[in-house]
Amino acid sequence: SELARQPRTQVDLLHVLAKVHLSLGLYERARPLLDRELATARTLSVDREAAVARAANLLGNQRWYTQDPAGAIPLYLEALALRRRRFGPESAEVAESLNDLAIAHQNLGELGTAEPEFREALRIQTRLLGPSDPTTATTAANLGALLVDRGDLTGAERLIRGAIGDFRSRWGDDHPLVPATLGDLARIRLRQDDVVAAEALEREALAIQLRLLGPEHPSNAIRRNNLARALLRRRDFMAAADELRESIAIFTRNFGPDDPQIAFPLENLAEALTGLGRAEEALTMLRRAYAMKARTHGAHHPRLAQNLRKQSLAHQTLGHKEEALLQLDKAISILRGASDQNPSELAELEALRVRLLGEAAPVEPMAAPEPLRRPSD
Repeated sequence: SELARQPRTQVDLLHVLAKVHLSLGLYERARPLLDRELATARTLSVDREAAVARAANLLGNQRWYTQDPAGAIPLYLEALALRRRRFGPESAEVAESLNDLAIAHQNLGELGTAEPEFREALRIQTRLLGPSDPTTATTAANLGALLVDRGDLTGAERLIRGAIGDFRSRWGDDHPLVPATLGDLARIRLRQDDVVAAEALEREALAIQLRLLGPEHPSNAIRRNNLARALLRRRDFMAAADELRESIAIFTRNFGPDDPQIAFPLENLAEALTGLGRAEEALTMLRRAYAMKARTHGAHHPRLAQNLRKQSLAHQTLGHKEEALLQLDKAISILRGASDQNPSELAELEALRVRLLGEAAPVEPMAAPEPLRRPSD
């Protein structure tokens, strides 16, 4: 056919189709389109580097969406190297790859690596596009989310509030970036123990997202999980369990019962069940979630520490003091061995160990990672 003799047109069409699939949450269906786009781009005789970089970067996004950040990083690095050579180190294309690379490193717990990547992307975008451009604001929001993880709530709030203002000045509430960034502000309020404000922000974010994306979009599973975090903090275990079951159901309907994203609401549902006196059921769920995370991230990833802490709490509820101590010691060992330690989280676990024979401290519910945020997605 005529199209078979036009590889550049094929690359462009495949790229558009893949982006549509990703925007609809059809991540696995996007994979063969992206594989074909990248393979075809490598055969081009004109402007091959730009086409390969674009395809590799979007395939990296697909890997990230399917909870494979380690698989995304080589693709982002290839795209970054090609874009630096083709467009120069101060280009918008380089900033895009730096932002996505930082998200992958953050997802792997490598916060010290991710932060300078975000800051370099933000510096380039601010210079090229201005501080209020949606692309710049998106990177600022991503950096703010990382600063929440690092405990810099003041710096995080400044960036996140600025991004929300920029998004709303351009789109009102008619873009998915608005609820995602409201969710980051809710995380800050939870860290500040302002549970009422956190819940209100999460409900606002969920209402916007349901209106924009419909009830079955995978992002709604994230929103419901994160709303449940606030409900757990105010010990409304029944309401939290309802949100978490719906979160798990949305993930399952979209991706199947073994999707690794299910681990986050599954862990939080286990906490709700522990609060409702159903600790044995909770342990079964926590072990399933632990296996999912270990398959995705490896047996020593910091995200496993919170799971082990929740297992410890469930064992304490059942009166299994020795097993509770064993799980807590495993969690402490993981955090001590992490390349990028979170000192406050480690201190909390060590303090909990000291108090193990007394009443357990509350467990911080797990936030599900926000999707990659970029206006062009």
